[in-house]
Amino acid sequence: MYDKKLKRSKDGLFIRYIGRNDKGTPEKFRLGYDPLVAEERVRLIAALWQEIEERTSARPFWDRKTLEAAKAIAKGMPATLPKRNFEDPIKYVRRLSEISKATGTQFEPMDPEGYQSGLRDLQIQMDKAKRSLSASLQVEQATGVTARQAIEAYESSIVRSSTLPNVTSSPGGAHGSTSLTRSGTTSPTRDSAAGTSWHSTSPT
Repeated sequence: MYDKKLKRSKDGLFIRYIGRNDKGTPEKFRLGYDPLVAEERVRLIAALWQEIEERTSARPFWDRKTLEAAKAIAKGMPATLPKRNFEDPIKYVRRLSEISKATGTQFEPMDPEGYQSGLRDLQIQMDKAKRSLSASLQVEQATGVTARQAIEAYESSIVRSSTLPNVTSSPGGAHGSTSLTRSGTTSPTRDSAAGTSWHSTSPT
């Protein structure tokens, strides 16, 4: 951070300096005329800057994509998070979840395709885990209360390690069900034998 107080410019707009550019110059953000709205925008922009500080061992500075996201927030646009160059898609999903949880505001992916790729990779991981567990139990498909509980525990460990956004687990009948949801949308599909369901929806 550079300046911790909101100031008014000559035209009445609130301004705040947050972070620095690649030349080391403090970056100025014009945040509108409402002080409460301006403070909220500062909070979200600061979360993006904190991400940069945490991943940079040398002198941190705004990269082009993250600065673009920060400037959009300053103008009142929805909060977004860019995907880093060559970033693993699952890691991108994790970062989106973490910054949304930390701020209490749902950040949208600036790279929807990269985000969806991360969700698909998580789905594949869960499917592999379920098949591996079935094989280790030496049955064609993991069935029964003990197997179901084991599968759900395995799923939970994967989800926790990847921090998948808005993952909920709800019981359903004798077998139970698990569904992946995002932005309040759930479209489960059921595996009748294992009693487990997954379905990820595209962001809106």
